[in-house]
Amino acid sequence: MKKIFFLLVFLSLSLFSSGRFQIQNNLVIDNWSGLMWQKNSSTTGTWQNAVKYCKKLTLNGYKDWRLPNIDELMSIVDKNSFSPAINKRAFPNTKSDYYWSGSTKQKDSTKAWLVFFHYGYDYYYYKNNIGYSRCVRELKD
Repeated sequence: MKKIFFLLVFLSLSLFSSGRFQIQNNLVIDNWSGLMWQKNSSTTGTWQNAVKYCKKLTLNGYKDWRLPNIDELMSIVDKNSFSPAINKRAFPNTKSDYYWSGSTKQKDSTKAWLVFFHYGYDYYYYKNNIGYSRCVRELKD
């Protein structure tokens, strides 16, 4: 009886977690958050460059891309993964490096929050440093 119970728990967790991301060509839809993510990004630059890059991005006909806030960016961290700490099936080319968020640090507008995807931790850093960009947009009905 215990074996059946654990098997059911394992299967339900596997089904639940595998249904989170839908991959469509160069896009990833997060069914939990209702966000659409840029699947791959090798673009690097300062925080200002990252903001501009996302604002100008046209991908699969969508033009309303933006840099994610720190909570959105942290929501795709997978603490069960390492180097990079992200779902590698959904985001296969993610670098184990810093990715900018659109969130400026309170009380110090010269710094912004970012995620270090090697371990999956968030940090703040000067906006004139270099990091990667991964753009996001909200799903619309």
